[in-house]
Amino acid sequence: MNKVKIIETYSKKILNTQVAHDWKHVFRVRNNILKIAKAEKYSRLDLAEAAALLHDIGLPFAKTQGEHGAVGAMLAANFLREKKLFSEKEIKEIVNAIRFHNKKLEGGGALLYLLRDADVLDLLGAMGIMRGFMSRHYQPDYSFGKTKGEMWLSPNKKFDKRFKQGLLPSDFAVDQINFQRSCYENLKTKTAKKLARPLVKFMEKFLLQMDKETK
Repeated sequence: MNKVKIIETYSKKILNTQVAHDWKHVFRVRNNILKIAKAEKYSRLDLAEAAALLHDIGLPFAKTQGEHGAVGAMLAANFLREKKLFSEKEIKEIVNAIRFHNKKLEGGGALLYLLRDADVLDLLGAMGIMRGFMSRHYQPDYSFGKTKGEMWLSPNKKFDKRFKQGLLPSDFAVDQINFQRSCYENLKTKTAKKLARPLVKFMEKFLLQMDKETK
C-alpha cells in the first residue's frame, strides 16, 4: 500500500461519520489542493495531498471546532512518524499547515496557504450551499421578508466581529451561506480566486432565486 492510501484509510476511518466535514469533504479538498498546487507550481504534491487528507482529523477529538487544527496537527504528527511516511522536515511542514488551516491570521508557508484555499473553495458553490444548510440544520431556514439573509453581501470582517462575540452569523441558517460566500476575501492564491469567482456568483444567484420564490 502506498503512502497516500495509508493516509487515506486512516483519515476516512476517523471522519466518515462527521457532518459537513466528512470524508467526502476531505476528498474534495484533496482535489482542490492538487488543482491549486499544480497551477501555482508547488512541486511537493505528496505533501499537499497528505495535508488535505489529514486536515480535519482533529474534529472528533477537539473540545471546540476552533481547536481542531491544533488537535489534528498533534494526531497527524504522531501518525506520520509512527508510519515513517515522510522525513521529519516534511512532517513539520504538513503539521504546520494542519495546525493553522482554520486560523486565517496565524501561521505561514506555501503549503498552509494552499490548504486554506483548498478548504475555503469547498465552502463555495453548490457544495458550499449544501454544507452550509447541513451545518445549521438546527436553525430556522430564513426570516420572512429577509429571504436572502440579514447578512446579505456582508464583508467577511463583519462576520468576524460576530464570531468574536460568540455569535453565529445570525439567527437563521441562510446567513451561514452569506458567511461562506464572504470567505472568498480570505483566499491567497490567484488560482483559488479564479476558481472561486463563479462559485461565489452561483451562491448569490441561489439566494436571489430563493428571494424571488418567496414573494
